[in-house]
This record gives sequence, structure tokens and C-alpha cells, in this order.
Amino acid sequence: MVDPIGLVGTLMGIVQVCGKLMSICYDYRMGVRDAPRDISRILDEVVSVGSIAQQLVKVIESDSAPSLSSLQAMGGDDGTLRRCLVELQDLTASLKLGKVSSSRRTLAWPLPRADAGKRLQVLAAIKSTLQLALAADNTSSSQNIMEVSNLTRLLPSVDKKITRLSESVAQSDENLLAELLNQLGGGSQSAKQKQEYRKCAPATGDWLLNTAQYMKWKTNPNKILWIQGAAGCGKTVLCARIIKDLQDYGGGEQSSSLCYFFMDASEERGVDINRVYGSFIRQLIHQGATIPRYLPRRRRMYGSLCGEQQSVSLKELVDVLLLQFEHNYIVLDGLDECEEYLQDGFSGITELIKKMMKQTKGQRHLIVLGRNLEQLRNAFKSLKTSTVTIDSSTVNLDMQTALRHQFSHQAKFARWPMSLKKKIEQSLLVQANGSFRLMDCQLQTLRRCATPQAVQKALKDLPKSLEEHYFMAISKIDESNRMSVKNLLRWVAFALRPLSLDEVTSAIAINVDREHTPCIDEDLELLDPESFIDSCSSLVSTYCDGDETKGTQDVYIKLAHFTVREFLTSDAILGGTCSDFFMDIRLSHAFLASCSLAYFHHAVQSAAGDLWIYHPLARYAGHFWYEHKELSQGAWQSFELESILLDLFDEDGPYFRLWTKVANVDRPWLPDELSDTNDSTALYYSSYCGLTRVVKAVLDKGASPNVSGGLYYRPLQAAACMGHLEIVQLLIEATAEVNAKGGALSTALGAAAAQGHLDVAVTLLEAGANVNYPNPRVFRAKDEALRYAARAGDEKLVRQYLDEGLSVDSHAQVSDHPIALQSAIIGGHTAIVHELLSRGADPNLESSFSTPLRAVVEAGNFILAQVLINAGARVDAHRSLRSALSQRRKDLANDREIAELLMRHGAMVTPSSPDTVGTPLLYAVRDQNSDLINALLDRGADPNQRGTIVEEGKPSFPLLIAAENGNPEIIDSLLRAGSILDDQDSEGFSALHVAAACRTSDGLKSLLHKHGANMNMRLLNGSLPIHSAASRGTPENLGILLDAGADINAINDYGRTPLHCAADNGNWEMIEALLERGALANVKSQDDGANTPVDMAYLAKRESVWASMTFSADWDDERIERLLQRLKEASY
Repeated sequence: MVDPIGLVGTLMGIVQVCGKLMSICYDYRMGVRDAPRDISRILDEVVSVGSIAQQLVKVIESDSAPSLSSLQAMGGDDGTLRRCLVELQDLTASLKLGKVSSSRRTLAWPLPRADAGKRLQVLAAIKSTLQLALAADNTSSSQNIMEVSNLTRLLPSVDKKITRLSESVAQSDENLLAELLNQLGGGSQSAKQKQEYRKCAPATGDWLLNTAQYMKWKTNPNKILWIQGAAGCGKTVLCARIIKDLQDYGGGEQSSSLCYFFMDASEERGVDINRVYGSFIRQLIHQGATIPRYLPRRRRMYGSLCGEQQSVSLKELVDVLLLQFEHNYIVLDGLDECEEYLQDGFSGITELIKKMMKQTKGQRHLIVLGRNLEQLRNAFKSLKTSTVTIDSSTVNLDMQTALRHQFSHQAKFARWPMSLKKKIEQSLLVQANGSFRLMDCQLQTLRRCATPQAVQKALKDLPKSLEEHYFMAISKIDESNRMSVKNLLRWVAFALRPLSLDEVTSAIAINVDREHTPCIDEDLELLDPESFIDSCSSLVSTYCDGDETKGTQDVYIKLAHFTVREFLTSDAILGGTCSDFFMDIRLSHAFLASCSLAYFHHAVQSAAGDLWIYHPLARYAGHFWYEHKELSQGAWQSFELESILLDLFDEDGPYFRLWTKVANVDRPWLPDELSDTNDSTALYYSSYCGLTRVVKAVLDKGASPNVSGGLYYRPLQAAACMGHLEIVQLLIEATAEVNAKGGALSTALGAAAAQGHLDVAVTLLEAGANVNYPNPRVFRAKDEALRYAARAGDEKLVRQYLDEGLSVDSHAQVSDHPIALQSAIIGGHTAIVHELLSRGADPNLESSFSTPLRAVVEAGNFILAQVLINAGARVDAHRSLRSALSQRRKDLANDREIAELLMRHGAMVTPSSPDTVGTPLLYAVRDQNSDLINALLDRGADPNQRGTIVEEGKPSFPLLIAAENGNPEIIDSLLRAGSILDDQDSEGFSALHVAAACRTSDGLKSLLHKHGANMNMRLLNGSLPIHSAASRGTPENLGILLDAGADINAINDYGRTPLHCAADNGNWEMIEALLERGALANVKSQDDGANTPVDMAYLAKRESVWASMTFSADWDDERIERLLQRLKEASY
């Protein structure tokens, strides 16, 4: 007889394996695009088998269990149940996750149809056998047992190697998870919560936690509770109390999760929004969430996942993890500080909130804390939001509780008489006026009192506002310490990253005399740094951060409150006794630039050991001095730094070699980490930095101006890119090769033109620069030099280019960019139009989907229209007339004059025959004249006939132009008439390529969804439609292509991904969308110089080209900088 315990063990094994199989099948069903029916069929069978096995366990364990003779016959080590278990385990191994398709975002179903059929047969037989066993007395069970046995012999058994592989994969997953948690960080949020919660008295926040509104928010999902309050009213402490309440409320159950984040602008500034998502991921994993293996993983830093090359956005991963819980509680503190704290400011956090609350599958409970600001009110308009205002009565209750708690638990106050503490309480509650921050500052003052009399006097003199408190705090600084405190505040308030206590201690010892060079002064070194910082506790505070895996912690200094920086930079501080503490932003950065240079110089000079260990500020100083110099906007020149700079750029000395380990001045987006791979020369760096005297000194020592190295290849290209005219002249005098090609912007002339430095361009031309050497990043795909000059209205440079031999009709190779003549017309530069025409410019040459005459009539310039017609501009097509009449301008008389002029010179309202550059159908499609298109097609117009209406020598076809316009009605008409759906032009553009690059999505949807256009058509350079979308399209178009199966990380023949294309074109909204959809940011292309999306994006921002693009209209410099920081961090 078989032991029932053995039966139970085998059946429980079957139940457990079925549970794993169910999870795997769900993952495949979610991760496989167009999932086959086999997945659902196997899943259904597995669910049934597991359910029957559970019922059998219950039967065996019941008090009235039958004899189970049929079931016992299946037992034993070689019994049918054991073979069933083995086959289920074999199926589990066969379905192991990790196989991905070429799309890099989906799983590949591993079972061919024949194998899946066999597996389904086995599962059906197992289910039948268990059902018979459940009946206990069914005589046919043995027959089913034999059927199962025979079927199982058809399939290979599980090999030991697979078992070892599974164990290896499991161990690898554990290692990856450990690495992920380490890189995500997020421990600071837990530490922050604990730190703030320690400030809570036992009843702090009870006024909120016991309200019906808060209780309702906890139980009713998908609503936002916004707790509003003035600055300093204790919102952060209240937030810590709320988090503790929610932790207790969850009770550790897996049915709910809790994520929280504190935004503190006094601690950090310019943080990527991915820090928030990364912290949420870490918190959710610690609460039991698991990352589905079908989800790809990101690479490094602030929530980036490690492991596979695939990538999924952190936002998507957060959603996946949240959906593993029934209820999600999310707490965000400091929303009013996010404008400084986050790179994306209010837009970043409001986008996060909206995405969180629009997820309907989860039960989301979101609570936010912040001041009542207009930006936040606007963000919450469309969301279900209720508000709680922290008014004077509620905050006074918490303040009273906090005061009494301190009086009874702090040793100093505990000894004071009860009557005195009562008087303090009454006085502070009135004077603090609902500000915890002010009350805390006032208590700091009272702690220093030694007698009741001193306390009573202090109560009368306490500051009535934070501004007054900061005045008093600075006024009381001993004269001997004022310089040190001022240095401390300036460094902490304007440093470009958080500074440790050791770094700040080193910085304070730098003596800056405006009449002399900054120097390290041993007499300024702090004897007791901790005590000194404590003495400034009204202005600064400390916090700890470090590497949890190594168990290390560093102390960092931050402003005591974000209002301290506001005070130091405001006009309020001027005119009083503290005016010497006023900090002009430009001068403060100049101060830090000069101090950084002085410190680095001194550190190298006196280094007896490891520079980076014994001189804590050296790494920061070496990396950031140039950024501070640039932020000072020239103010740094008021300091005498020439001798230090000459030493720094002396390649024979010790300074330059050590500086280049942290120097990335031409790539400021890189972190200040030590590196030995820098190949740039002193002349290159000094040319880039605009240090004229240094450049001259380096050249005088015999340095060659033609040594390559650095992002821009040579010193001349670097100086031209940055617009340093005097340095360009010095380098040319030193025989720099003006036509040298290489680096990010190819030639010096290309770099100057791309950046709009016309004076530098003229100098280069005079020195023999070849105007026909294109910039491969700019001219090949965007513009040419003559157009820059014509658009800028620089008549002298236009003449110079033409005198040097540049063709008057030279134009971009990409068809949608205007030639020089149109650029001058658009800019209204009449003199340049005359100059170009006198030099032989063709008034009929088409570009930018237009002719010069059409550009004139669209601009409403009657005089230039006459000039062009007199120069031979043709008016033998209807489009110029339509352009003149369709413009809705106020000056109707001027429009009428232009129309009459065109008609007098032969403009036809309804042309019926092809003109010299195209066909009537092409023009009709161009103008989106649906009636005319249909009429032409009805009369037999060839829908595939090509014409050169886009660019001279480049034939196009109607469907391509219709797709460019994004008009689905016209697309449908052409395809019904016989247009070839996947036809391509001479460059390889298909209709889908240009529709993807369109600023609307209707045409793309029509071609893709309605007509089934091929997404795998490639240009001559191997680019797919998704590359076109990334270059000039919209996030909506990107989403359409991705949802249809396009590969977000597809590469063209040059190794460029869609993210490269978006970055190269300065398509900021597309960069943002690609990052959100999980595009890889660390792929290197085959381009010279800039070959990563990060490099290309930073260069695109520096070039003037992107500013004229329509997709950049809503992007200012500040918003772009936040995006670039995010892109940089995603590439690590």
C-alpha cells in the first residue's frame, strides 16, 4: 500500500509546479506580441490540473477519506503521479523565460505548434487521469494511466544540465537583483522618513489622521488628497507621520504597497525625475514585488536596471510592480520645491501624478504635500482631488504638542520650571504664526539662555519672521568667523552637486582677496569642523548618505531650509548690517570658479600622497571650475588667475596630467569620475575654454595646433565652435590647418557656421577655409553655409561665400530645407535677394517644398514678387496664386495687388497640363486640393507618375507628398486609384517614412492600419520609418509605430538608433518620449566624434539649427537642460 503522505507530497508538488506554469504562461501572454492560442490552451489545462490536484489533497486529508485504491495505484516513485509531476517540471523548463524576439521588447514563444500539440495531449491525459482518480472507483483509470505513460515517452526527460542551468539562472537573477537594488539607491528616503518622524510628538498629526476626509481617502481608491500649507508649517514632519500611519495600516500584508518620496531643494537641486521612479521600484521590491522576467532591464544610476540589453522605462516598470498589489499608497512631499529640486520642475512631477492616477487597473491612493501654488492647482484640475489646508488652528495644535514633547524629553528643557515653559509655549505659539521652521529657530535661541531672566528677555527680542531670524543669525556671527561662514554659505548654496563635510572644510580654507589670487590659508582651516557647522545651525544642517553595500556613510552639508538661499540672493539683505552676505549669482559662481582653480593648484603642488584622498575638494574643483566660470558670465576675470591657469595647462608639469583625469570640459555632461582615457591636449582645452593668454603661452612653447584629440578633433575646431575669434586668429597664425576634417562638427568653418559665429566664419574664409567642405552633422542633413548667412541677413558674409566660389544655388541634400534665396526672402533681406539674383540665383529652383516666388507671396511682399518675376520667376502653375489668396492677412489690398500681378504674368487658376517641373496631380496633392485630385484621377491621371516638384533632380510621386501632408483622405484616393503602397523615391523614402516624420498622425494611421504599409522599408542609409519618426516626428507617431511592432532600438547602416536620430536633430520631445518608452541611451554609432545620443543631444543644443525647428517651440533652455541631464543619467 502506498503511503498517503507520499501521495500528498506528490500532489502538492503538482500544485506548486502548476502555479509556476500559470505565472509563466501569464508572462508569455502579456509579453508575446500576437500571442498564439497555444498559450491560452496550455494555461487553461494547467489551471484545471492544479485545481483537481488541490481537490485530491483535500480528499486525502479529510477525516472521512475513502480507500483511494485508484489513486494509490498511481503512487510510488515510479508511479503515474510521479511521472505526471516530472512531465509538468519538464514543461516548466521548456517554457523558461528569457528568449526575446528581435524587437527587443517582446518574448518569443518557445514551443513550435507540433510540440505544443503534444504537450496539450499530455496535459489533457493527466487531467483525465486525475479526474478519474478523484472518482476513486472508476475502472478505466488504468487505461488512462497507460495512455499517459505512452504519451510521456514521446517527450524527452529533463536533463541534469537543464537543472544546473536553471540554478545558474536563478543565481544570476539574485545577483542582478542585488546589483539593481544597489544602483537604485533610495535608502535615503527611508532615512529621511525616520529622521523626520523622530521630530514627531506622540500626537503629531492626529488632527488629520482622525478626520473623516483622511479616513475616506485611505479606503476609497483613485483619489488625490492634497495637503496645503505655508512654507515652514511642518508639512515634512506631518508627511513622516502619515507614512508611519500607512505603514501601520498596511500591517505588512501583501495586498497593499506604500511608496513615498521627499523633495528637498535645500539638499539637492536639478534631480532627474527617474530618481523618484527608481526609489519607488526599490521600495516595491522590498515589499515583495517581483520583476517579471519578460520585462527588460535598464542600465545604471538612479533606478536604471542592469542585465539584458533590452530596456523598459522606469515608469512602465513602476506600473508593473504596483499592479502586483491590490492597493497602492503613494506619498509625495515638497511638491512646491520641485521646480528647483527636479530638472523637469513642475511639469515632471505633474506628469508623474497624472500617469499614476490614470492607471485604472490599480487601486491608487495618492497624497501630496506642498504650498498652494498656481502651477499645482492647474495640474490637479483634471484629477479627482480633495484638499486639506493646514491653518493656524491645526498647526498650532501640532506645534503645542511638539513643544510640550521637547520640554518633557529634552534634558535641558526638562529641568526648567513649569511656569517658565508655559510662558515660552504661549509666547512662541503667538510669535511663530503657524511656522514650525520659525519656532524651531526661536527655540535654538532660547536654548542658549542660562537664566529665567535671559529667557524672558529673549522672548521679547525673538524674530517675528524667518527673514528677521536670518538677519539676526548673521548679525550675531563673530567678526573673526564672518569670512568662514560666508565661504560656507556660498559654497553650499551654489555648488553644482552636494558637498561633503570634508569638501566644505577644504573649501572654507580658501582665502579670496579681490586684489590678489585666491590661495589656501592654513590660518582659515577649521579646528573643529563639526562644532563650526553646529554653530551655524540656523543656516545650514547636515545629513548622511553613502553606499549601503559597503556600509560607508559620508556627512553632507545643506542649507537649513530652502528659504536661506532665497534670503541670501534677495534684495532684502541689502542696505543693512548683513549686506556683506548678499550673494550675487554671477559673482558667486566666479568666486567658486576662482577658488576651485586655486584649490586644485595648491592640492597638486602639495600632494604628498594620493591627491584625491588627501585633498577632498580636488575632484570637484578640477571638474567644475569651468562650469562655474561659464555661469559667472565673465565675472571670473576680476580674479587674478593667469599664473594658476598657465600652470594648469602646462603639459610638462604635474597639474595638467592630474587635471585631465577629471576634466571633461568639452563634455560637461559626464560625471566627475576619475579616468585615464582623456587624449586632449593643453592647447585643445585652452582653445575650447576661451583662455586667450594661455593659448598664446602654449603656442609660444612650440605646441602644434594640428594635434588631434577631444570631441571637436583639433583646437581650431574647438575654438570656432565656441566662437573665440581671437583664439581662432592665433591658431591660424600658428599654421593651424583651416580645412582639417574630423570630430563632432567636421571642419572649423562648419563648426562656426553651425553655431552662428559669423565673425569667426569670415576669418576662416579669409584664411582659406574651403566652403565646399560640408559639416556632416549639419550641412549633410540640415543646411549649408550660404543659407546661414542669408538667413542671418549678413550681406558681407554672403558676398564672401560667393566670392570664395560657393554655388549661389547650393542647397541642402534633404528636400525640406530652403535654399539661400528663400532664406533671404523669408528674412525680408531685400539687398541679399538682389545680390543672389545678380549672381545668377535661379528664381525657379525649388526647395523647402516651395519656390522663391511662393515664399514671396506667402510673406505678402509685393516688391520682392515684382523683383522675382522680372528675374524670370515662372507663374505658370496655380499654386502661387492660391498661396497669395489663401493667406489671411489684414492688408487685403496688398493681397489683391499680388494676385493681380501673378495673373497678369500667366498664372492659371485651373492648369490642365504638366508644367516644366511637375504634374498637375503632384501640385494638387501638394496643395491638398481634394476636389482637384479626384477630378484629375477621374480623368486618368497616373497616380504613380513622378515629377521634380520637391527638389531639382529628385523625382517624387503623389503618395509620398500626400503622406508628407498627412491627409488620409488624399492617401485613400490615391491608393484606390492604383498608387503603389510601398513605392520609394531615389533616396529610399516610402510614404510611411514621410508620414512617420509628419507632425500629425492621421496619415500614418491610414497607411499603417488601414492599408498595411510595410514598416521594414529602408532608406539608402538603412533607416526605417521609426528613424524618420524620431528625427522629425511626434511622440504620438512613435507610439503608433511601436504599438505596431517597430523596434525602438533598431539601427541603420551607420549604427544609429532612433534615439540617435532624435538627439542629432534636437527633437527634444521625441528624446523624452523615447526615454519613457525604454530606448537604450548607451548605444554608440559609427559616427566620428559624437557617437552617442548624449553627445549628439548636447551638440544639437549648441547648434543654432534646432531653434528653428517646429518641434522645439515649447522647449526653453531650462527645460532642455533638464532633459539632457535625464538623458545623460540614462546612458550610464
